[in-house]
Amino acid sequence: MNLSFTERLTQIQAEEGTTWGLLLQPILTEMPAPMHFEDAPFFPFSRAIINATRDLVCAYVFDFAAYMVQGAAGAIALERSMAYVGAGTLKILDGMFATAHYRPMAYDAFGADAVTVADADTLAAFQAEGRTAFVIQQGNPAALEYPAYWLTKDRLSLPSGEYINVASKTVLYTSYSEDFAEDCRNALIALKSGK
Repeated sequence: MNLSFTERLTQIQAEEGTTWGLLLQPILTEMPAPMHFEDAPFFPFSRAIINATRDLVCAYVFDFAAYMVQGAAGAIALERSMAYVGAGTLKILDGMFATAHYRPMAYDAFGADAVTVADADTLAAFQAEGRTAFVIQQGNPAALEYPAYWLTKDRLSLPSGEYINVASKTVLYTSYSEDFAEDCRNALIALKSGK
């Protein structure tokens, strides 16, 4: 039996004991020093962060545009990074997709569990196909005229009340040293504990 996104989220959050997710946004100019020696650093960077944090998060949010800056190499790094996460953690592709035509790419090619979309019409098109999408919103979600999964700066929220707190690039790029992945882990632990 296939579980819905909400059911999977609830299950993963209970098993892992966390409501936190982490934004994976590889940026060449912000890469830690060890990554400067890699020909194609996006996957090694993502892999190191995933290895250091996978027991702390229920989801990873992949910044589509950040990976695509590298063209084909970025697409390969994104595909490999999302596959590397495995089945025990949710994978959300943040691309603010404008039409449902992106569905095969997002779900079939990259293996996303959910995506972000640009507007209510696109959200409805994804949902009509039984796919989970989050529409970007500002302000109070209760003021929306339609029930929506929504994303603000630091939280993904579902109509049923479930949510994923999203740690941003300030956690991802905590340090630029050899221990960047462990430093990211420690920053995420501090964020989770409210320190």
